[in-house]
Amino acid sequence: MNTSEMIQGICVDTANTTVLVEGQTYFLFPNGPNYFYVSIFPDSKAHKGCYQSRCFQIIKKLKEEWPGEPKGPRLV
Repeated sequence: MNTSEMIQGICVDTANTTVLVEGQTYFLFPNGPNYFYVSIFPDSKAHKGCYQSRCFQIIKKLKEEWPGEPKGPRLV
């Protein structure tokens, strides 16, 4: 799973499961062209399972970026 491809989406179809809540926002991690690993946390390793992409309305695509290195003391 590649966390650099994180997406946020709203569940529009629970797909006959008790794990998803219709109308709730989830973090989605692509698993092939038609499936997402679904998580309430922005961490692909904390997913609730793998569900069809048709169950979600995409809100926005996020790119996980590491913050820049802090500026240390300048040695002359």
